[in-house]
Amino acid sequence: MQKKVCFRDLSRCDLEIDCIYEGDLSLKVAGDPIHKLLPGLGNVKGIRYISLKKNAGYCALVSSGTEVEWPDNLDQVNGLLTYYGDNRQPGYGLHDKDGNRYLRDMFEFVHKQKRDLVRPFFYFEKFSQRDYIFRGLCVPGASAYSQKEDLTAIWNSTRKMRYQNYKAIFTVLNVEKVSRKWILDIQQGDLLSENCPTIYANWVKTGVYDNLSSKSHRKWRNKDEQIPHQKLEIEMINLIHLFFKDNPHKFEVCAGKLFEIMDKNVASWSCTQIARDGGRDVIGEYRIGTPDNEVIVDFAIEAKCWEIDNGVGVKGLSRLISRIKNRQFGVLVTTSYLGLQPYQEMIEDGHPILVIAAIDIIKILKEKIGIHNTIELKEWLTNEFNQ
Repeated sequence: MQKKVCFRDLSRCDLEIDCIYEGDLSLKVAGDPIHKLLPGLGNVKGIRYISLKKNAGYCALVSSGTEVEWPDNLDQVNGLLTYYGDNRQPGYGLHDKDGNRYLRDMFEFVHKQKRDLVRPFFYFEKFSQRDYIFRGLCVPGASAYSQKEDLTAIWNSTRKMRYQNYKAIFTVLNVEKVSRKWILDIQQGDLLSENCPTIYANWVKTGVYDNLSSKSHRKWRNKDEQIPHQKLEIEMINLIHLFFKDNPHKFEVCAGKLFEIMDKNVASWSCTQIARDGGRDVIGEYRIGTPDNEVIVDFAIEAKCWEIDNGVGVKGLSRLISRIKNRQFGVLVTTSYLGLQPYQEMIEDGHPILVIAAIDIIKILKEKIGIHNTIELKEWLTNEFNQ
């Protein structure tokens, strides 16, 4: 059973991974639990911090999970957090918002090897109307990301107005519990006190990231996990289906493009000639390593431009499986979903196939290209595939 802490106990409790901290609805905004857990912080906004002008300091990163254009994401397998800045509406510059300036300063300290000036970040996800789950103690950057990659300014557009926001990569440290004593020490300006988690202190001194990672058990996804449920996202998938419905061969080009955009390690790909059965394969090469020190692996893509409720069955998957040779892998790209039976059999039999279903396509469009509505999507489809 998941642990919970009631509102009246928040000011005395520790912060524990995946614990729910309850708010108080009767107090309205003041019933938010985070300012009780971390005194000195506000009870609004996503990035809440104590000013650097004070000796003491920490920051809460708060995610509502409802902003589809800015989908904060916790990768529990690798212990990485992708968090977007607070410039989430047009009309402001990248650094007009306090939260974005704070992110800029914190990452700059890391890049300049001044980690003793970095404040600890505490990440929370909304659980219900006033309750939040603590997901971990975080620090800016990650061992797998360079200084050019861990904090990037990305463009978005709303109502044809373009603006920039930060995409920040944090490492969730392998710290199961943050003690109340350390939080009190930080308030007094003693960041590296005897109550400071050893792993955090080691990061400050050495820059070594010790991630809170967990084992990944490959599992199948049911239909609901493979298709979008928000109205706008369904409209976007339907638009893709209608755009390619009368020319499914062009969707195979789109499938190759989406996979290339999703994974920067795709070295090359191309569509083969139309076969006798009316299908056309996409084949490509995947790079493991770097361009000057690499291993190339071949892959094949099967593209299914089907209506969102028309799932790919055993027959549709078997064609892809039959084409995969030794030391190759396959990718199924579909505007619908892979049926439960073939999905289970594919995983149980150990077939090296990646499924990019409708909901994955939406994620690629939003996170990699910055497409968030049907107007932007139609423009992209027309420019890319009507040549």
